[in-house]
Amino acid sequence: MDFNSAQWQEYFKDRPLEEIEKTKKLLEKLCDKTTIGKVIQFKDKEDGTYSQVGTVIDEVSVFDYDYKCFIQKIEYGQEWVEPMREKFGYRIGYYTIDAKKTKILWGQYACQMPERMLKELIEKARVKFF
Repeated sequence: MDFNSAQWQEYFKDRPLEEIEKTKKLLEKLCDKTTIGKVIQFKDKEDGTYSQVGTVIDEVSVFDYDYKCFIQKIEYGQEWVEPMREKFGYRIGYYTIDAKKTKILWGQYACQMPERMLKELIEKARVKFF
């Protein structure tokens, strides 16, 4: 990450040096964070059981300050291929840094991003996946 860019200079403006250094270290970890190889499971709301949807086989991402937004390419497990009528699925998600700047968290809510960033993310997915 280029922390010398105008975007980051503005982001860190007027923040204590200790917080800046802590945040930079977490942002570098966030940069390296990947979900490739992760098994995706869904919980049945009725009975509480879990089923394995598939495995993340690839991803593309963009950054919005301390949010890493991404699209995951999921290879469905056998029990999901037939009902989905496809071999692959996609999920949009994000990781971010907690408010105390101590750890990286999976975003539990849907991503929202500006149109230009969504276009960039979709273009990366188009080039890499299709």
